[in-house]
Amino acid sequence: MKKSKTENLKIIIEAILKYLQVIFNSAAVICLVGIIGVVLFQVIARYALPKAPVWTEELSRFLFIFSIVFASATVIIKGRHVNLELFHHRLSKKGSLICNLIFNFLLTSFSIIIIPFAWKYTQVGNRQTSPAMGVNMSLIFSSTVIFFGLVAICTVLLILRDSLSLMIKEEA
Repeated sequence: MKKSKTENLKIIIEAILKYLQVIFNSAAVICLVGIIGVVLFQVIARYALPKAPVWTEELSRFLFIFSIVFASATVIIKGRHVNLELFHHRLSKKGSLICNLIFNFLLTSFSIIIIPFAWKYTQVGNRQTSPAMGVNMSLIFSSTVIFFGLVAICTVLLILRDSLSLMIKEEA
């Protein structure tokens, strides 16, 4: 049976979401492995070196921030974020899709509204450097822009996927 253009487009969007999920999962795991490595180095350095490095705590904190950013994008894609399930199970499949569309639209709108404020916050970091590593703090503060940007991108893709799912059900 030949698939419609709507079904093909939905398949493409689902493939993009899976690909993004792999990228974000990988980035979060890299950050987590980095945290483990840095903390292990810090513990070993306290006993093996005459003076423990001061930059390890700062780096582990920065890696933790970015691991949360990337893992959050995965949570959004999987639909595992906090949501109101009080009445969700009582809805039909179509009602559940409509509810998800509304929620994702609100989340997209909120993220897009917040991005300019997150950008202003990032610009504050241009005047600051981290004490131990000397990193320009705008790189760290950019995590807010990245976070809200990823949320907006992921929720737009979810809106497209769910809209196409509704269209496919109506075609049937």
